[in-house]
Amino acid sequence: MGTAVHPASTTPASWDAFSGIDAFVDEVMTELAAMAADSRRPTRSGPKLALTGVALRKAIMAIWCVGYCGMQWRAIGQLSGIPFGTLYTLFARWTRLGLWRRLLDRLRRTWRVVCGDTAEPSAVVIDSRTCRSAPSCPLCQRGVRQPPPEMIGRGRC
Repeated sequence: MGTAVHPASTTPASWDAFSGIDAFVDEVMTELAAMAADSRRPTRSGPKLALTGVALRKAIMAIWCVGYCGMQWRAIGQLSGIPFGTLYTLFARWTRLGLWRRLLDRLRRTWRVVCGDTAEPSAVVIDSRTCRSAPSCPLCQRGVRQPPPEMIGRGRC
């Protein structure tokens, strides 16, 4: 009996961490344009001009590096030439306005359609343990029985 040996993929595309960045930047730009059409104001207003064109694409790539590669804000600010405060402010604004949620919702809908399902789910499964521990449950009664006082945390039933 022998062991099956599968050679690792050594093509440049399989090792390139930045292979999907152009598609990501294009999708973010599309969502920013859609948010601007919905009058959600994804760009800043005030005396300073908002980032546009190449500078905006560069900022989106820098934010992608923070999220995907785990870089620090200050480090990516120095590498990209854009102040880290500007990058973080863009990220925080877009998070507050729901840009990332919109992107994930669109990705989820597209994936469901590609898999042959409807764009929106038709059923939801709620775990009873999750429901009981949610702060929105009636009377905020968590758990079926109360744990002993010396026990730290939530009791399991």
